[in-house]
Amino acid sequence: MKSLALFFLVRSLFVGREYAEDDDDGGGTCVSEADCDNHGECVNGLCKCEDKYAGAFCEDKRKNLIVALLLFIFLGSYGAGDFYTGYTTIAIVKLVFTLFSMFVPIIGWILSIAIWPTIFIWNLVYIIQFATDSRQDADEYSLYS
Repeated sequence: MKSLALFFLVRSLFVGREYAEDDDDGGGTCVSEADCDNHGECVNGLCKCEDKYAGAFCEDKRKNLIVALLLFIFLGSYGAGDFYTGYTTIAIVKLVFTLFSMFVPIIGWILSIAIWPTIFIWNLVYIIQFATDSRQDADEYSLYS
């Protein structure tokens, strides 16, 4: 069980490190602002998105950095921040580990000695990565603040 938690912790350090350079801030060809989904402006034939939107034609709404950080800080062990940023599989793993350690008598309590510090460190790594803009959401967009 410790090795599985360690695997997910180490994996989380490297997931989401590559940026989608082509469409994070627009870049789709346009003739008018309507081509940019009304969430950006058409500059020299290319969409330039507002801060809250991303995608080639500004069609995707970005996640809020403050909301993500608060979810990781206060509800991180339940996977709330991961659900919000689109990392559903990781969120389910955290939720199962946390609930298992809380509600399964004796065995769960013994495992919680290893699980909760691991999840705490895992969330701390995510908080640092999101706060320093070195991690993106599951759609490969940076978060806006």
